[in-house]
Amino acid sequence: MQDGSSSTYLCTPVKFSAIGTPQTGPNPPVMPTLDAPTIIPSTGPIAPQDIVGGLGIELPAYANDTVTAYFYLAGVDPLTAKPVNNIVAVSQSPTPQPLDQVYAAGFGQPGTLQADYEAQGGTLQWSHAAGPITLNTTFKITS
Repeated sequence: MQDGSSSTYLCTPVKFSAIGTPQTGPNPPVMPTLDAPTIIPSTGPIAPQDIVGGLGIELPAYANDTVTAYFYLAGVDPLTAKPVNNIVAVSQSPTPQPLDQVYAAGFGQPGTLQADYEAQGGTLQWSHAAGPITLNTTFKITS
């Protein structure tokens, strides 16, 4: 290209399609053997004020194991009225960590929350699932 000249590149959007249904809960083929975690708060509905500072989770102690909690969120986006699903993995080693509020916000009409965890020591083991708990973490905007 010469000095003083310009060029324009045109791009066309590409739409990708997916076939199937989204995963909204624990993986069915997994055989859980460990106790279910406790989500804090453990009863619903979980509201916007409940996720400030994150949603807590209580797990049994697993010495020397790598533990990861999985949070399964499903609901409806209040702006688009379309289904929203999210799976968030949070490392629980060496101490339990909450689900950050940024991941829990925006699920409504009402949504659901489930959680399980895996413990990896000598072998990989999965827990039973906690929930579903009703979740409505949308804010109603009034004018």
